[in-house]
Amino acid sequence: MNELIIDLIQKTGVPLSFQNNILLLINTLLLVALVWFIMWISKRVVLTFVDKVVRNSKVKWDDVFLENKVFRSFSYLVPLIAIDYLTPLFYKHGKGLISFIDVATDVAAVWAIYNIVTRIITSVVELSKGADRYVSIALQSLSQLVKLFIAVIAIIVTVSILLNINLSSIFGALGAMTAILLLVFKDTILGFVASIQIATTKMVSLGDWVAIPSYNADGPLLELNLVTAKIKNWDNTITTIPTYSLITSSVKNWEGMVDDGARRIKRSLNFDVKSVRFLTDADVERFNEIELLKGHVDSKNGKTNLGVFRKYAELLLMNNPVISKKHTLMVRQLQTSQSGIPLEVYCFSLDTGWVNYENIQADILDQLIASANMFDLNIFQNPSGDDLVSLKK
Repeated sequence: MNELIIDLIQKTGVPLSFQNNILLLINTLLLVALVWFIMWISKRVVLTFVDKVVRNSKVKWDDVFLENKVFRSFSYLVPLIAIDYLTPLFYKHGKGLISFIDVATDVAAVWAIYNIVTRIITSVVELSKGADRYVSIALQSLSQLVKLFIAVIAIIVTVSILLNINLSSIFGALGAMTAILLLVFKDTILGFVASIQIATTKMVSLGDWVAIPSYNADGPLLELNLVTAKIKNWDNTITTIPTYSLITSSVKNWEGMVDDGARRIKRSLNFDVKSVRFLTDADVERFNEIELLKGHVDSKNGKTNLGVFRKYAELLLMNNPVISKKHTLMVRQLQTSQSGIPLEVYCFSLDTGWVNYENIQADILDQLIASANMFDLNIFQNPSGDDLVSLKK
């Protein structure tokens, strides 16, 4: 091939000093054209065939591999292999150029292989999303660690090729720098360990509503990777924390409440001590006329208006269709304080949605506040300016 090209160049009358340069240019153009053609064949013909096979198959993994361009990544190796074999044929007398092309091809092959491996790992992680969510977290963190490890290896191999240094010498130097490497990758190592612990203990998973007071984070867990965890707070801000903080900080996971389908209501009203009294016959008759209390106030003996009100509140909860009857339901009296006698409503709403939950507990408290007057009970509140003005008058 070279002899034929040289003959053609000589027939054109080009000076001898330029003939080698023209030969080099022609060989380069021919090599580029041939490699481009081979790459076109590998992409158009092979990938078209692969695409048809994948589309007609019933398994899922090959579709994921196709979407993540795993098969396309393999096609990049074909022109590199072609360059490696064709270069000596086109540059028989240019040892320096051949050496340069070999180095460039080897470096490109290293990163092409890195691209293939990382895309395969990404595909495997994507396939795992249909499995247990905690297994998915562990695989995601493991995949990120493996990707990082492969990237480091690729960089080391690249340096070895470019500088023509033996790999054992580089690894030996890295071994001497172990302490520094551990310091640099401290967060990564801690994050990996944390991810494994989170997966094995099933502490949290993506989408869980978590609250971390030390970081003022409260909302669904958006992302959990090797280094950071992202939580979208209810005010639409995003808190980013180190992954290992999930196992070193106090974390409240509300997902158990969501899965159980019941959310706790725990609210109290304070009553003025002076308004609590024993029942009279008139009270018994009057309270029995209240629909909920019929049959529950049979005598006045030992009963107080606060005790009857407590029973009324309990019956009100038991007759509420959105309050769970399977969970704890009670109205209890707490320790008396300078703010009066606290009466606490303790029950569980069957609707765990934030807005609906707030409306349900507000409706319950509204009913109890409005009903307090029927039992001659005064709800305690600190005196306001208007109260002081009315006392003056």
